[in-house]
Parts: sequence; C-alpha cells; structure tokens
Amino acid sequence: MAAPERTDWRRRRKRGGRRGVRFRVNTAPPVSTGEVKADMRKFEKTVAAWGIRHSRTLGLEAGRIEARSIWNPGGFVNLSFLLTDGNRRFHVKLAPADHADSLRRWAAVGDFLAREYAAPRIVDTISQEMIPGYPFGLVTEYVDGRPMADAPDAERIVPEVMRTISRLHRDRRIAGLVGRRAGADRPRGRTYAEAFMDMYISRFEEDLETVLEGRALLGFVAREAFEWFRGEIERLREAAERSPLFAGQARDVAHQDLNWHNVLTDGSGGFWIIDWDDLTADGDAAADYSVFLWPLRHTPSWPALRETAAALAGGETAERMRLYERANLFDEVIDSLADYVEAERAPDFREAAQSRARAVHERAYPLYRQWYG
Repeated sequence: MAAPERTDWRRRRKRGGRRGVRFRVNTAPPVSTGEVKADMRKFEKTVAAWGIRHSRTLGLEAGRIEARSIWNPGGFVNLSFLLTDGNRRFHVKLAPADHADSLRRWAAVGDFLAREYAAPRIVDTISQEMIPGYPFGLVTEYVDGRPMADAPDAERIVPEVMRTISRLHRDRRIAGLVGRRAGADRPRGRTYAEAFMDMYISRFEEDLETVLEGRALLGFVAREAFEWFRGEIERLREAAERSPLFAGQARDVAHQDLNWHNVLTDGSGGFWIIDWDDLTADGDAAADYSVFLWPLRHTPSWPALRETAAALAGGETAERMRLYERANLFDEVIDSLADYVEAERAPDFREAAQSRARAVHERAYPLYRQWYG
C-alpha cells in the first residue's frame, strides 16, 4: 500500500485541540481525487495486512480481517481505520511524524486514562512505518457508542462529563506523567494567553491560508469577508495578549479536544472520552469547558450548565471561557471553509463534508457578526 513519493496526508493538527489533523496531498502536480481514493484503498489493504500478521495477539480470525477508513466529521484526521474480522473490532489510528509524539504521550498514560477518565483501552502500539510518513500508531478497543453530536439524549450525560474533566484538570499525578506541550522553546512553560494562541490563533492562521488558496471554490462567501477573517484573527490574538486573566502560567491538565464527536454515549448514562492526542499539563480548563458546552449555547439549559462549569472551574477560569466561546464561534466560521476546500481531496467523503461545512459556515458567520461585530 505504498503511497506516492511525496504524499503528505496531514496538513496539521486541527488544533492543539479541536478536531484532529488536516488532510492535504502535497504533490506537484496535484494528485487527482481518483488517485487519492486509490491510495486510501491501498492504505486499507496495508492496515488489514498488519492485522493479519498480528491476528493472534489481537484475537482476530486472520482469514476474515478487513480494514475500512474512518471519516472524522470534524476534519480529516491522522489516518484512522476500523479493523475487524466481523466479530471483534479495533480502532487503528496512525500519526504522521510531526504528530507521533502526541500519540506516544497518550500511550504513556493510556492505562491510567482508561481506568480513571473513561478513555478507550489501548490494545497495542504500532512503531513500524506501514504507511510512508506515518511512523507511529495506536490500536484501541473500538467503542460501540454514539457521538454526543448524534445522540438524542446527549444532554443527559453533560453533568457527569463535566465532573470527570474537572477531576482531570486538577490531577497532578497525570500532570507529572504527561508533561508540557510547550517544548524547549518555552522552558518556563506557557501562559494562558500562549495556550489560547496555540489552540486557536495558529489554527485560524492556517485555516485562512487554506481558505485563500481555495477561494475559487467558495463562491458562496462574500469577497469582503476574506479580509475581515484576517482582521478578526488579530483581534482575538490581541484580546488574549492584553487580558490580565490570560497572563498567568497555564497549569491545567486539559484534553483540549472535547467536542461532541469525541464523547460517546452508550444510551444508558455511560460514556467514553476519545481522541486524547492533545492531552497536556500546561493547558487551560476554560478551553475544555467552553468547547464541551458549546453545542448547548442556544438551549434553555445553557445558563444553568455554564453556571455549573463556573462553579467547578473557579472564577478566573470561568471568565476566560468568554473569549474561548467567542473563538469557538469563529472556529465554526473559518474552519468550516477550510474543511470545504480540503474536502476536494477526499472523494469518498467530499459531498457530505462540503454540505456540512457550508451549512456550518452559513449559520455561524451572520451570528458571529451579530454578536461580535
């Protein structure tokens, strides 16, 4: 299942936080959607072949193993596959080189997360580069749950999920194991402003680059909006840099991608939290609460649930949530357009992805302008 020489399917994390990693084929000349589709079929065969070689360890029936690519509706994530023999199922997640450390960080605390924080159990790690450019991967149990985003009774589990992440934010045991994401360039750690910018501003800038490159596809977007996007990114940056609420050191253990596609419900009050790639010990609890509660922003439950989050988080964290909520809405404005452009490279999912992306943008953009100018 060898890929073309210069194929790089990962454009970026979709946010030291929210939805995974972008999908881009970095070739010259551009790779056609037919070639991309052929590559993905090859990738599925390669993953299935790996499963056959490890069938005894995984408890799979070798002669019935198949792999199918998984679409992440929040973006095109580091290659993900369902591996199954028709009976047992596993989730295989492969990371590109510049994201491999994130999966290794998850693997290092995987047992603890599964025991304490409703994470899926890690069954195996993959240290061989079975697909060029993807040197590390995780095999986890396949969680038979429904994303909160698609569950009619999702609100039922919100209070318990918030209590769970509140424990996570203060867990110094896991903080010592995970460490900071700040890196050697920030030996002092990072401030809450830097955590905000790492999570949102850098992503918005990359989104804008993608949007401008693909603006010919975006005929439904007004011409003047593109320059407004650029200005709004700077206004959000300045708001974090100038606020004393964001001046302190970021010390919260944070998931950083707690959207409703990453919390699955069993329909009976139980839940799992998935996609721990962005786990960090120098994050902001405000980010987790604001992202998690955002789908309820226009419901009658919002005031009471936000008050509960404020009580769990504390005063300054609750105040920082206001800027994160603004960024959440702007994320829907611009990230949806980047998804629309990049869906051109995903023939299997293009129609559904572009339809969803346009609907999100056309709802979010006028609302954002109404609220924030």
